[in-house]
Order: sequence, then C-alpha cells, then structure tokens
Amino acid sequence: MGALTLRNSVYFSATVSLLDRARELDLDWDKTDVVCSLIGALKYVEDVEDRHQFWCRLELMTGDPETARRRTELTLAKIERILMRYRKKPT
Repeated sequence: MGALTLRNSVYFSATVSLLDRARELDLDWDKTDVVCSLIGALKYVEDVEDRHQFWCRLELMTGDPETARRRTELTLAKIERILMRYRKKPT
C-alpha cells in the first residue's frame, strides 16, 4: 500500500454560503424549494440547506487543487445563474 498523498488520499470539499448573495439579489423566497432543488441537482453539490442558513456543500471528488478550483468556479457560476433567474422581478 502506498503512502498517503494529496492526489490519491485527499478529496476537496467546500461549504458555500448563499445567504448574503441571495439577499443582495432579492431572491424570491417563495421559490426556495425550486431553487434548492435546482442547486441540489448540480454535479458536485452534495447538500443544500435552506432552513436556518442558506448554503450548500460541494464534494469536488478530486485531490488535485487546480481541478478542485476549476470545478468550484464552474459550479458557483451555475448557482449564480439559478439565483439570478429566481430573484424578484421589479413591479
């Protein structure tokens, strides 16, 4: 058995706070179930919490820091598009 290394034994994960950004965008909180379902369906999103705080956990399935960074950035861009789609429309 080989020694523990970053590439074969470590997998990156990240917790992403969504609450402040959702408030900035004036998210339509009546659509929270839809928003959480869409975010939860994204690749690398392991869990979405909307009860007390609004956050999600990413399981990036890699030990390579550059791949983890790239996957995080791509997933955050997708989450941002979902949040933008469900913000309140000006009346």
